[in-house]
Amino acid sequence: MPQAEINTTFGKDSSFTAQRVAKHRGEHTDIPYAKQISTILEELFGPVPDNPNIPVSFHAYLELRYKYLDLLLKESKATKVFEIASGLAPRGLIHSGTKGIQYVEMDLPEEMRLKEQIIRTLCKKQGISFPEKLWLQGGDGSHPEDFKRACDYFKGDGLLAILFEGHWRYLSFDDKHEELESARLELTKHGGRLITPDIELLEGMTLARSQAYEKFRQTSGKDVRPNLFKTLEHAISFCKDRGFKVKYYSTADTARDMYDSLVSPKHFNLNKEDLATSLSHRYTFVLEVA
Repeated sequence: MPQAEINTTFGKDSSFTAQRVAKHRGEHTDIPYAKQISTILEELFGPVPDNPNIPVSFHAYLELRYKYLDLLLKESKATKVFEIASGLAPRGLIHSGTKGIQYVEMDLPEEMRLKEQIIRTLCKKQGISFPEKLWLQGGDGSHPEDFKRACDYFKGDGLLAILFEGHWRYLSFDDKHEELESARLELTKHGGRLITPDIELLEGMTLARSQAYEKFRQTSGKDVRPNLFKTLEHAISFCKDRGFKVKYYSTADTARDMYDSLVSPKHFNLNKEDLATSLSHRYTFVLEVA
């Protein structure tokens, strides 16, 4: 892969959201390489501004979903991993260093240019080589040709895991459909599963949630509410109708189970039940071809 060109204009070509999430991981979690990525980001662009509109529970959710996705990935026994909308997460760097793992990340081209720059800088500072089986692919997971091109990197036998987090809230239902169609084709070919914590429901909307969505719309220009599932049954039937078996896990229950392994709730004085209650509208789905 050629060396990425350096771009030091903050927020111009890379997702501001991805940079804020990377800052959170570096400051409020113990995720490997998260601190180093956050530091390099600041060296390139200066301090990443905080967003005062983000509830403290959402900071904890970011850590929870990352660690739970890691746990489910390990349980999948996959040796081929395709992570969509990976942003500045370190998961590909970590797992592609494991013997036998092929790892492809895909995000918008500007995101992947910055990602490669940061990972190469991190590897140099750590005195390690850029992983031979980590590929950073520019593209859009809802475009079938981009999806297929990314999966063409995979060689040989082994199960495939398709991952994404913090992605589906930005996709229309038509785009979700296209992504699932592409995923079904690749999972039929390789075997394996799709894993995502991105099931977010409109059901049970509270005033606080409604205000948070509206503040997000005002600050980002993106109204995600039309992209959310109405109910859990709506989400399950959407996936089943596209040829998948569905297993689902309550994010609130996951928060209770994994609370002691999380760092960020302690930083924000957030207790277990308050965190779980704030996540009652979220689920993780594990999909396999029916």
